[in-house]
Formats: sequence, C-alpha cells, structure tokens
Amino acid sequence: MYEVEAKAPFKKSDYARLKREILKVARFVKKTAKKDFYFPGFKTLMIRLRVEGERGMMTIKAKSRAGGVESNEEREWEVKDPPAFLRFMKKAGLPLTLKKQKFSEVFSKGPFSIELNRVTGLGYYLEIETMVKSKSSAKAARKKLLLLFRHFGFNPSDLENKYYLELLRKKNH
Repeated sequence: MYEVEAKAPFKKSDYARLKREILKVARFVKKTAKKDFYFPGFKTLMIRLRVEGERGMMTIKAKSRAGGVESNEEREWEVKDPPAFLRFMKKAGLPLTLKKQKFSEVFSKGPFSIELNRVTGLGYYLEIETMVKSKSSAKAARKKLLLLFRHFGFNPSDLENKYYLELLRKKNH
C-alpha cells in the first residue's frame, strides 16, 4: 500500500474555524492521542512503533516526497505488547532515536482521513492522508489531496516540507 499525505501548520486561534470547515464536508470519527517511538532507519526508511491506547502498530515506511506531499510505501503489523516490543528493540541494538506525541481530532471524507493535530513541542497541523494500492495511483490521490487543502484555505506553498522527525530533531538540537 502507498500512503499519500501532507500537513500544513496553523495557529491555535484557527482551530475552531478549521474544525467548522471540516465538519461541512467530512464526518467526525474520533479524538485520539498517539505516542510514536522511532528507531534508527535510513535516510528514506522510517521505523516506528505507534501506541494508541493499549494498541500498538509497527510501521515501516519507504519515504519519498515532492512539494510537501509524501508518497510512502508503507507496511504495518500489530504489536500486542508495546512495552515488551520496546525492550526487545533495545536488546536487538535498535534503541529509540526519538519520541513524538500527537493529539488528534480525526475526520473522514471518502478515502481521505483529515486530522486536526497538536504535536507536542511543534504546534498545530492540518494533516490529510489517503491510502492507495499502487504508486501509479498516488499522482491522482495527490491532486485530490491538494484540492482538499485548498478548500480549507491552504496553498501548496503552505504545506510543511519537512517530516515531523526532521522538525523534532531540529527543535531538540
């Protein structure tokens, strides 16, 4: 599967307006808090354990991006015991490189997930993503994703061109 996603920062004062605009075209799904644990990867490979409630998901992404839009080949596996998995990764010589906490309100519009996020230490982001079956389908998904951002008042130049990991590393150093 391929994930097509982008994010744009916004001010806290715009949160209520954006939520109203989203609710005009999408349905509310849930509020959630996600803790992400990142492990050593390579320049274009990301290894992450995401914990949401008691549920854990290990994700490996082969990342690529253009113009603030990511098109990532993604594989995920359920992790039934996240604390034991973290201990295992440390013993295997893959210690944590970074942690991220994200608080989200999640909405759905067709195949698109729309999130209003607060990322600890970074601020607020509108994030829109969809999954497609092939890399060739990603181009059409990218166009639709950009139209959604425009609908909410964002231009392509407003999209954040860095991964959250890069933003967190820059902030921490």
